[in-house]
Amino acid sequence: MGAGGSIPRTEYQRERMKDLSGSDLIELSNDEVRDELQRIRNLLHKYADEKTVDNTNTQLTDIIGTVGEQRSLCTSHILHFRKMLRQPSLIHSRKIKDKRRRLSLQGQQLAKMALNGISATPDSDTDSDDGLEDMPRK
Repeated sequence: MGAGGSIPRTEYQRERMKDLSGSDLIELSNDEVRDELQRIRNLLHKYADEKTVDNTNTQLTDIIGTVGEQRSLCTSHILHFRKMLRQPSLIHSRKIKDKRRRLSLQGQQLAKMALNGISATPDSDTDSDDGLEDMPRK
């Protein structure tokens, strides 16, 4: 699940409440948007596994270009982080998969029970006592 799954619940809820469209970032200055991205990276770095700590760039040295390009990159990173917080966790998706599997197994068992209750009658050309007329033959 990554570092996002390790964030304490109150911080997680606070981050999740932020707008997914990024409308709150529009009124911020370029430096404030960079500071927000750095804050998010520091937050992820704080709760990351040891194996991912080395690959974390909290100083924003990967954000290069003109001021407008930097703002666009920072905004896209922030929105990506917010989007990822809304993704179901691996544990949650496994539970859903197991539930679907159980439901499909239950459906199969119900179908078997229903079909076992129906007995096939042998096909015969003789009249039967079912009260129906014979099928026309060609």
